[in-house]
Amino acid sequence: MIKTTLAYSSAGVDVQHPPLAALIDASGVNKLDDDGVPVPFDAGRRIAEALGVSVRMPWVEADRKARLIADDILRLSFLAIAESARGHGAVPVFLALDNVSDAPNVKVNAIDYAREAGFMTFDLLDIWTGKDQAALRIAPWDNHPNAVGNRVIADGLHELIVSHASELGIPNNQGRESADSN
Repeated sequence: MIKTTLAYSSAGVDVQHPPLAALIDASGVNKLDDDGVPVPFDAGRRIAEALGVSVRMPWVEADRKARLIADDILRLSFLAIAESARGHGAVPVFLALDNVSDAPNVKVNAIDYAREAGFMTFDLLDIWTGKDQAALRIAPWDNHPNAVGNRVIADGLHELIVSHASELGIPNNQGRESADSN
């Protein structure tokens, strides 16, 4: 997310969600796209500009500033996505899923942020626990799931969808017969 924020800022891409744009503007990260010599710190840039030097924020400083607002960027992004989904008549769903590995031993804040924004949250972070992870990976050096691993994901996701069908607006039994017959 930090890299994406910085890439968009450095390319001068306008953020379309006003609260998110205001947050990025207030952080100064948007100054990354300015032309000129990279000069660290706001005070340094103001001095150089007073002397007629065209300056911009250095990437390292923008990265630091973006990391300071990363949680807020994520929260506001979830709010914007949920609002858009509901505006189109859809139920916003957040799927927490990782490559084939043990579940994280730290709290994943994104799940809470998604829930706070009104997403239905499906947590499959522990789907690989207790399974032969090596047999579910594409290769020993690649933690992405192979075909069997993707079937594990599909089964877990199917179970969640069926158990939340009414909340998702899925009519009774729609899709259950075809999925059960496979």
